[in-house]
Amino acid sequence: MNESSKKIRVGIIYPSDPTGSIQGGIESFIRGIIGWAPDDIQFAVIGVTTDRRSRPVGKWVECEVGKNRFDLFPLFAIDDTRQQARIPATVSYTARLAREVHKHRFDVLDSHRIEPFLPYIFCRTPKHLFLHQNMESINDQRSDIRWKYLPWLYFQLERILLTRINSVHVVRQDAVTAYRERYPAIKSRFNFIPTWFEPDTFYPVSVDRRVELREILSSSYGIPRQSLLIAFVGRLDRQKDPVLLLDAFHLVLAQFADARLLIMGDGVLRSAMEERIRELGMAENVVLAGSVPPKVVANHLQASDMLVLSSVYEGMPICMLEAMGCGLPVVSTDVGEVRRIISSGVNGVISKDRTKKELARAIALCVRHLDQYKGRPCLEVAAQYVPDAVLKVVYQNYRQLARRRSQISPSGSTSEPTE
Repeated sequence: MNESSKKIRVGIIYPSDPTGSIQGGIESFIRGIIGWAPDDIQFAVIGVTTDRRSRPVGKWVECEVGKNRFDLFPLFAIDDTRQQARIPATVSYTARLAREVHKHRFDVLDSHRIEPFLPYIFCRTPKHLFLHQNMESINDQRSDIRWKYLPWLYFQLERILLTRINSVHVVRQDAVTAYRERYPAIKSRFNFIPTWFEPDTFYPVSVDRRVELREILSSSYGIPRQSLLIAFVGRLDRQKDPVLLLDAFHLVLAQFADARLLIMGDGVLRSAMEERIRELGMAENVVLAGSVPPKVVANHLQASDMLVLSSVYEGMPICMLEAMGCGLPVVSTDVGEVRRIISSGVNGVISKDRTKKELARAIALCVRHLDQYKGRPCLEVAAQYVPDAVLKVVYQNYRQLARRRSQISPSGSTSEPTE
């Protein structure tokens, strides 16, 4: 791993492949943090690979995101995001990570779940954690998080690890409040941070460019050029509940027969969705595009009319900001920090409850007011959540933690990485 002695070395320990095909908010989050990092911060990811040839397991590989290079060390490969492994990926990852603890040296350790810190429990390297949910959601049996089967064990692990983590950024304000109440002795460590989007990738396009992008969709997926195009971006899992979206969209078709639903993402519910599409007779109206890279997501959004999410629970969905950055209004269930982004009747609609009838009503209302909601009302909100505005506190926190590390005795550090 190539390191400069002048740079702050931040090691991300999370099953991520920032240059790969894994889709989701955390992946976008990690890509953004790496891509917008200032010159004094260098990232390395102990993660996974979705391409064994270009990013082989067990070897450091130099990669690139945005304007920055980073090093990736995959612990294992993820070959199929549609299958849920019998052993949760986090368990497999943490077990393999334990073998690497003494091989890699960082100034700051960073993760997006608490479990990867378990092998580092006695390591004195400063630690930072991002939390993307209010973890009380594991008490909901609709959750995809498999800790829902052993919630008491998760919260016990959380109590042990959080006291050893130096700072925590949470993307839900209610979760910040909950954690501060639960851990009053360390409440100052918990702070809210919003998500953000990449304005260089997600932006409004001209009328002529939009026509070109619709031509591409027409040739690629058979979507009629003049159809009403509704987009969805996210994993196909129970958290996102895309089956509810299909049921609501079926009701929308009764009012807007030319509508098409473009679904970008993949996951364990892919087969269930294909079956539901057949049952509802919507094969000509719904496109399952699978996982697509960020630039293609941006082009598809730029060609769309609106974005819809049907989630059971959320943090602060990045795809909403990406859509609004393209000038698209958003319809969503009332979850997480959605109200921070959507103002109903201004730049989208928040569904009053999680039923297909209510979600369909919200979609129809947005369609009828597209000219009013799209464009400036969306762009004005999105402008508040660009990396330059949001990430300064993240990088400054890394610097503060690195200074703390410099005060730690040599016995508290780990050894140098091996190539």
